[in-house]
Amino acid sequence: MRAIEYLLSVFAVLVVGLKFSFASSEVYVCESDEPSFLGKYTAGKQVMDGVPIFSNANDMSFFRNKGFWYIGNLAPWPPETHYRCVEVEGCGYGESVPPATAAGAGWKPSKKYDKGNFPVVSVEPCSAANEEL
Repeated sequence: MRAIEYLLSVFAVLVVGLKFSFASSEVYVCESDEPSFLGKYTAGKQVMDGVPIFSNANDMSFFRNKGFWYIGNLAPWPPETHYRCVEVEGCGYGESVPPATAAGAGWKPSKKYDKGNFPVVSVEPCSAANEEL
């Protein structure tokens, strides 16, 4: 019986590891009304809601909470949430990377930090993403 439990636990670890190995470790913001959102966001070692936080060089981050995605500044307390995507459909609910703009039609600005249109998000580098547009 213990051997079966051990094999099942090893299988579960392999499946979870396989899921995360296919997840992107980078997300890009290619266009934005606010320059601090632009650039490459890299998955860091800090984890929130079971997935890495993706941050850029300007202290902006994509982070997940209760399965939903947000973008903002985690440095101050409380964190500054600039945009949120809190619809189950189209918002990458429960996914390990934030949704690209085309898939994430549900992104909404925070009233406090509304800076215009939501940034254009891509899982490909910006030059490749812009060529497809």
